Amino acid sequence: MPSPSPKRERAEYDREDGSAANGLTDKSDGALADLMADFGNDAMPLIDECYTAAAERRPDLRGGLDMNFKIVGDPEVGGLVDGFEVEASSEIDDAEMIECVRETIFSTVFPAPAEAGEAGVRLTMRFEPDET
Repeated sequence: MPSPSPKRERAEYDREDGSAANGLTDKSDGALADLMADFGNDAMPLIDECYTAAAERRPDLRGGLDMNFKIVGDPEVGGLVDGFEVEASSEIDDAEMIECVRETIFSTVFPAPAEAGEAGVRLTMRFEPDET
């Protein structure tokens, strides 16, 4: 049986209002739209690989992954993740997938936050196997 792939293509964003397509939701009311666009381009392909590997072990794995993390840094260095927490509301409960997502997020360099050198991020990603 072919391995399932995420039912989501690379995320695309409307930078004016911060909304995201293809399963990624920015809960910052658009305040982090640029950061989310970079997240979609840099981290989401790797996170999709995390899901694909998890779905090979658990073909029925689907649902939302709700997380919080903080980005700290300065304009010359960039933004690095400080802290990562999965919310209790998450539907994804695969420990290996969550660890893979966490490692991916920690290894991503984001744009430096504009205000106070840090930005809190609340993010929901939805995962479903491709039915094709």
